[in-house]
Amino acid sequence: MNWSRMVIDNINIRDKEILCAWLHFAGVDSIVENVLDIEAYFLTAKQTEIVQVLLEKVPELRYSIFEVPNQNWNALWESSFSPIHIDDIYIRASFHPKIKDLTEIVISPKMAFGTGHHETTSMMISYLQSQNLSGKNILDYGCGTGILCIMSFLKGASKVVGIDIQLEAIENTLEHLEINLMKDRNYTILQGDLDVLTLLNYDVIIANINRNILSLNHNKLYNLLDKKGTLLISGIMQMDRELIVNLYEETGFTLIEERTKGEWCLFIFNK
Repeated sequence: MNWSRMVIDNINIRDKEILCAWLHFAGVDSIVENVLDIEAYFLTAKQTEIVQVLLEKVPELRYSIFEVPNQNWNALWESSFSPIHIDDIYIRASFHPKIKDLTEIVISPKMAFGTGHHETTSMMISYLQSQNLSGKNILDYGCGTGILCIMSFLKGASKVVGIDIQLEAIENTLEHLEINLMKDRNYTILQGDLDVLTLLNYDVIIANINRNILSLNHNKLYNLLDKKGTLLISGIMQMDRELIVNLYEETGFTLIEERTKGEWCLFIFNK
């Protein structure tokens, strides 16, 4: 696969957060915030669509696009990945030192989304820390690096199913389950969309994905959730709150809690 790097310069500090939100909305795979510019990385095949969305939202955008050799991607992640604390969880890469007596998740930063640094993943991890998932079966829709699969097991989940459309995400999730000593846990990791699932009754569904996919799949998620189940969704900007909440409540979900961080929302629904 071919990758591209978009460099956006002449950005005011106060505009960076909003621009990063639009970049995620447009579908980029990774963002690196530098002092003088922002770098966005995405599959070259998605370039036309991403540029079109961005120019619709930010017509004055100044940018340059460069081809990125695929073998440079991991080096980029490693150079920009720093350890992070989310409440009681310490998330680090394998090349960072271990801190004694901390519950940790070890991430090998590659192309898949989900290191804990982005607001949506951070909110998901923070919420899951407050939950008792003992004996529950979990669906992680858009599992990315598998960090939320790992978090679910740390909170007592008995079975986890992770799905993602990207092969890199599947490989990364399986690698992280092994790195974090969960190779013998009860999990299934599948490439594809919701139609590939064989288990059709989940106690908790986690979907840290994006607004478009969440808008298209509200009925499927409702049907996959146990009648007493809980749905966590994120990847939604605050400006889209009403659209998503109304859609999911019309489907039959009941909003029981919501959290915000930066421009992003986390919604917790019961069926």
